[in-house]
Amino acid sequence: MTHKREPHPQLLPNGLTVWLQAEFRPLGDNDDDDTGVVTPAASAAAPAAEATAPASEPPGTLAQLSRQLVDQTLAACDGNVSRAARRLGVSRGLLYRRLRAG
Repeated sequence: MTHKREPHPQLLPNGLTVWLQAEFRPLGDNDDDDTGVVTPAASAAAPAAEATAPASEPPGTLAQLSRQLVDQTLAACDGNVSRAARRLGVSRGLLYRRLRAG
């Protein structure tokens, strides 16, 4: 990147070009900022803290949540494994392995 404020082209390995623009600011309060610009991180911090409030009970392990998702999807697909696999974006074999393991 250069020290200029305008967008800068960046060539990716796959041949595409993306335009990057960055502004570096010191960490700290944005209250002194006289530009009136609110950064997304500052505006999203309060709602994110409320949304991630600890629940009364932990959600479970990754394996438990995975099995729960598979069961819910199978129920929504009336037990059709092919349709459930398509909906989850996985192969039927993986779905069968998950069902066998749990």
